[in-house]
Amino acid sequence: MLTALVTIIIMGILWFVFTNTGVVTVQLFLWNVSASLALVISVTFLMGFIFGMIRLVPGFWHHRTNAKKINITLDMVKKERDELKKRSEMLEGQIRDLTPKKDPLQEHKT
Repeated sequence: MLTALVTIIIMGILWFVFTNTGVVTVQLFLWNVSASLALVISVTFLMGFIFGMIRLVPGFWHHRTNAKKINITLDMVKKERDELKKRSEMLEGQIRDLTPKKDPLQEHKT
């Protein structure tokens, strides 16, 4: 499956290159460069991708560090919850031990 996908992508790239063989001139201020249309489109696409990634990476980094902080806090809260649960079970056991036990025979006599 992966081989077929790679083959299709390579065939698409080759088709793109062979159908866009015309030479174009790129002018930027006083700078002129002549190159094939396929190369100009590819470089433009690559530059857009790189600038987009440069713009998005700080946001991803920020969310990742926030998620780590939240996970640390969550782990601390879970640990505290477990400790409080154990403490409440222990106290409930102590209360049960301290309450007087009723005699089942006395309940029927009254």
